[in-house]
Amino acid sequence: MIKELKKKAKKIIPSKILQIRIDYIEQKNKEKALYWKERIEKEPQKHAEFEMKRTKQDLIRPVDINDPIFFNEKMLWLKYFLYNKSPLVAKCYNKFEVRKYIQSKGLGDILNDLYGAWDNVRDIEWDKLPEEYVMKVSNGWAGHIFKRKNKTFDINNAKKQLVNSMERTDYMFYLSGDLFANKTEQKIVCERLLHSNYGYEFPEDYKFYCFHGKPLYLETMKNRKVDGDSSGGYEVMFLDIDLNDRCELEKGTQAGMFNKPKCYEKMVDIARKLSEDFPFVRVDLYVESDRPIFGELTFTPNHEQTRESLVELGRLIDLSDMGKYKSLLNKIEL
Repeated sequence: MIKELKKKAKKIIPSKILQIRIDYIEQKNKEKALYWKERIEKEPQKHAEFEMKRTKQDLIRPVDINDPIFFNEKMLWLKYFLYNKSPLVAKCYNKFEVRKYIQSKGLGDILNDLYGAWDNVRDIEWDKLPEEYVMKVSNGWAGHIFKRKNKTFDINNAKKQLVNSMERTDYMFYLSGDLFANKTEQKIVCERLLHSNYGYEFPEDYKFYCFHGKPLYLETMKNRKVDGDSSGGYEVMFLDIDLNDRCELEKGTQAGMFNKPKCYEKMVDIARKLSEDFPFVRVDLYVESDRPIFGELTFTPNHEQTRESLVELGRLIDLSDMGKYKSLLNKIEL
């Protein structure tokens, strides 16, 4: 809602008035989050109804997690009854803790270079960092800090942005119901800044949708203008794993020429290894100089669903044998 407000109001509302409206929305979100923090586990069906209304999902029927059929319903079921109760999911969602999981799979070579990790902004030694880097909150989802060579960089603004991101994660995940995201220690992580292979501002993003350890779809993003903000614009494609166009499965996608990375088969194998412990997960990778680089594991993606994808992707999640996952996700230690 805040992104939409900024986009629509950018030229017609004075900045002070716009900020007042944004602050008002944030305060309302905090109040709703506090309400759901105490009720999600007791009333998952009611929260599911709230979440579908909040995110304005185009539904085939009123959401039903007691008899889940469609992709959104099964994703909500996994969130409430499996992922929110799993220590492994909590660690794998955390951008710092997940590095141990990647190494445990024998894939340490795909990890990006780590420059540092801190508990709070005050601990960061800015003058000891390299000329370029990306800085992010370990359990955040956007608002990353990008330091680029030979470009103006405001440290005070970066500090403010990081503090805001850390504070927002404290309540936004109670609003969305992603309780696993707040169950690990929050850190600020600094990594090497990756570069696009095609001269764009941000590197190309390859997101593999994996079902029961099988990568079956690929979402690609390139020419992204603003990190984590679709209002900034980007080019997105949705394909099956054999690279056939399936743009009907995601809103806002477009058919086009896909530049297949030379390491594509290796990327598929990486996605297979990293998804084998979960009934569903999205494995996000980057490519730089023909080398796959790990991005993150996403358990509840903000997929712009169509009615076709609700049916097709929903059929791929089998909830009949969740016992084995419950056992596995609770016994694995990193």
